[in-house]
Amino acid sequence: MLEPFAEINSRIQSESVVTASLVVPSVVHIIDHLKNIKSNISFLKKMCLQLEQATNERFSSIVKRLSQQIVYKDDPFSDPIYFVCTVLDPEFNFFWLIQMNYTPILESVTAHFVARHFVAEFCFPFCSSQKNLFRYAHRYPSLHLFLLILFLLKDIKLMS
Repeated sequence: MLEPFAEINSRIQSESVVTASLVVPSVVHIIDHLKNIKSNISFLKKMCLQLEQATNERFSSIVKRLSQQIVYKDDPFSDPIYFVCTVLDPEFNFFWLIQMNYTPILESVTAHFVARHFVAEFCFPFCSSQKNLFRYAHRYPSLHLFLLILFLLKDIKLMS
C-alpha cells in the first residue's frame, strides 16, 4: 500500500530531477493507487481511507483543479505553477491525465482548463488583448514557445 509513497519520496530526493514538475503526477498517482487498492484489501481499509483523506486535504487545490472546482489562495498547493511545470516538462506534459481515467471529452476539457488557467494567470495581467499577448510573448521566448506548444497540442482558443 505504501510502495508508491516510497517511490515518489526517492524520486523527489534525487538531485538530478526538477521536483516542481513531479507534484501533480505524483498526486494523481497516489489518488489512483489508493482508489484501486481500496477495493482489493480487507485488513487495512481504514488506513487506506485515512491516507486518501489526508492526500485530498494536503493537496486540496490540486485535487480541486483536477475536478475543475474553485481553488482559494489559502488552499495548500494553490499556486498554479505546479500544473505549469508539469505541462512544460516533456516527461509529463498532459500524459498524467490518462491515469485519471477520464473520458476523452473530460480529458480534453481538463487539459483546456489547465492551459486557459495558465494563460489567464500568467499572461493576461500583462496584456489586455490577444494581439497584445503575442506582442508580449515575442519579447519573452519561453512564453512564446509555451503558447505555441499549447496551440499545437490542444488547439486552444484564448478568446472565448
